[in-house]
Amino acid sequence: MQLKTMNDNLRKIEKLKNITFIKFVDLSSTNNDKYTIIPGFMVFYNGLDYLFLTSKDEYFLEFVKKLREVYLKEKDNIVKKDFFGNKYSIEIDDITKKLLLEGELDKIEEMYSFLSEKEGYNESLFFKEEEVKGILPIVKYHLENTLSLFSISLEVENSPKGYQGLYYLKGRKNGIPCFIPMFYLKNDYNTYYLEIGGLFDKSMPISMNISFKEKEVVVDTKIEDLAFSNHESYKFSDNKVIAKRTVYLNQDMKIFKSEELKPTLAPKNDLMYLNGTETHWYLLPWNAYYGGKKEEIQITEDEKINSYQTIYFDIEPKMFFIKENYSKQYQKSSPVVIDNKRFILDNMESTSIGYEQDKVTYIETSFNKLGTLGYFKQHLAGKYFYHIANKELKSVSKNDFIALNQMNGIYDKTDLLRTEKIKKLIKEK
Repeated sequence: MQLKTMNDNLRKIEKLKNITFIKFVDLSSTNNDKYTIIPGFMVFYNGLDYLFLTSKDEYFLEFVKKLREVYLKEKDNIVKKDFFGNKYSIEIDDITKKLLLEGELDKIEEMYSFLSEKEGYNESLFFKEEEVKGILPIVKYHLENTLSLFSISLEVENSPKGYQGLYYLKGRKNGIPCFIPMFYLKNDYNTYYLEIGGLFDKSMPISMNISFKEKEVVVDTKIEDLAFSNHESYKFSDNKVIAKRTVYLNQDMKIFKSEELKPTLAPKNDLMYLNGTETHWYLLPWNAYYGGKKEEIQITEDEKINSYQTIYFDIEPKMFFIKENYSKQYQKSSPVVIDNKRFILDNMESTSIGYEQDKVTYIETSFNKLGTLGYFKQHLAGKYFYHIANKELKSVSKNDFIALNQMNGIYDKTDLLRTEKIKKLIKEK
């Protein structure tokens, strides 16, 4: 049996007492007192022991809470006397005291606060089929669009069937019912690969690679035996979306198209604002929504904070699929002195999948392992969170959800599909 060891910083935090000195430090060294970019505290305690953590470190929130708790308990203690008999308490300046006692340094980003007290799982409790349903509208559109170039009419239904990467779709090819075999593989958190057969002949599969990048959705469709490739991208830039398509056949470019999509009003659906953020929306050809928001805060002449957020949102009658990317960076540059600094303040990628069964709505939200941030790395990265609402998908709102956790006895993957058991967990309104 492998024994787990406590993190060294967490051990120091728990032993924090007999404080003699506290100092607030902003790691960015900004020249504007209005903004706190990367907050940190240095503390001396128990004689010569000291600890310095910033918001980019793990357990920073626990550190701030413990430091505040111990300071309030010991602030009137006498920590030293000088030669003349003068008594001194904990050394702390007014700015440090104000931030420690009145600041909101131990609060996470407001846009993700609804997950702050929920329990995260290390793996998905959903069946893989729900993930396949989430990307199926993209697959259908690009598959049908590709075959139309070969004068083949194709209509694909919305219900994939299968298990562990091997699925089949029902459809109609040139008006004749057909089964479409499909191999599905998730390469990484944001990349989905498929091989689709049965539409030309058994030895000529169609491959499709779907990528959700930081500011772009990219779909590459290929038929190797025909030297055919269809590259389509939808890129968010400067609060607008540019759609491009390039088609090659036998190494000759057959189609090149680039256009700016027109902005659209999002449907009045509370699920699009699970994080509480307003977004510029654009309608993609398969009726999914894509957009984002870009902001810039000028702190001083040489300092600024750039942030952007992109969201892909597809809602069907009984399910929805959301991909989100959020990034915020602090940048400092001086034209006179070679003093360029760039700090990643926040960097988050998430996926939300929701579906309705027997008038109960289930949502899974997962976060990618980006590994650079204090709160996100510690509490969200690589985790899966679950919410349930005793309502149909079309009428559900964020306030209707309760969270699943292991205290309720939800352990195995099939539990989420046992509606009778789940309904016992729903809080009566």
